[in-house]
Amino acid sequence: MEAIKKFVNVVVLLYLVAATLIYLDVLKVGQDTNPNFNTTFYIIGGVVLLLELLVENLYIATLKREHTHKDRKVNELKALLYDQKQEMQQYKSSAASTVSPGTTPLNSTVPYYDRNTIIVKPGFSSGQDSNQSAPRNSDSI
Repeated sequence: MEAIKKFVNVVVLLYLVAATLIYLDVLKVGQDTNPNFNTTFYIIGGVVLLLELLVENLYIATLKREHTHKDRKVNELKALLYDQKQEMQQYKSSAASTVSPGTTPLNSTVPYYDRNTIIVKPGFSSGQDSNQSAPRNSDSI
């Protein structure tokens, strides 16, 4: 369709150049032998311009149809993505509700701490005073 549009545009451009040259009496073709030459020439020009108009409208219609088709495809993909997100959220919420507090999930690598869990920092034990500094290494760096 695009090739036909380009061809018709070239024909129309050549016609307009020829019509301008004939109108300015630069090009004198068939005016002596056929007195109705200008009338037939302009009728042929009208047909060519009508053909260009039809081709351009068909081309625009095909572009709009392609654009509409692509918009529908994008909307379908968006709906599919939305549905997948909804299913994932439902799965996560159902998985979170099945895990009871105080137990760790089977695939969890993060430890679960409740408020009764005591965390001991390295270097401190229950008998060590936290105000005393740790023994320093005598090696110089």
